[in-house]
Amino acid sequence: MQRDESVAMTILKTILFLDADGEGYYRKDFYSAVRELLEMTIGESELVNMVDYHLHLLETGGFVLCDREMEVGQGFDTFQLTWRGHDYLEGKVN
Repeated sequence: MQRDESVAMTILKTILFLDADGEGYYRKDFYSAVRELLEMTIGESELVNMVDYHLHLLETGGFVLCDREMEVGQGFDTFQLTWRGHDYLEGKVN
């Protein structure tokens, strides 16, 4: 799968604007947010794979922090922006 900066930016901006309490944004909620914000008409499994891949890239790149919920399922993993993630959105990191 190829990375897509518009997907990554949508994920980061979704966390920034919708994680009002700072406790993270659920993995399962990214799927509909990305589909709606990017007006995608791809299949459900392709969308899930694409979002999960970009969440992985953002986590390994240090842009988000993932709190994994092993007991209730992967959909309830939460993601928060790191300092680097905030800097990237502000144009301070390439």
